[in-house]
Amino acid sequence: MPVGAHFGDVYLLFPDPWPKRRHHKNRVLKPGFLAAVAARTTKGAALYFRTDHEDYFREAVALVRAHSDWSESADAGLPFEEPTVFQKRAERHFTLVAKRA
Repeated sequence: MPVGAHFGDVYLLFPDPWPKRRHHKNRVLKPGFLAAVAARTTKGAALYFRTDHEDYFREAVALVRAHSDWSESADAGLPFEEPTVFQKRAERHFTLVAKRA
């Protein structure tokens, strides 16, 4: 990516939830990740996060709500819906849409 380039939107679809408590440190969605993505996105950019792991979803919502660079959006879905292989396997999934402040 050229220096100074920015992302318009970011999609994080079905990342590994690392369900065991001792492995939560390996989860990709953390305050540092949110800050790094915010630094490379334009104002108003969207972060789309989808998981089939309810605890990971709740943690993601709390992280976004606590982060000054992001705000939770009322949008409940992706701008397109092409089911992933993981989505087809999941009984249900959860989607978080956040906007860059």
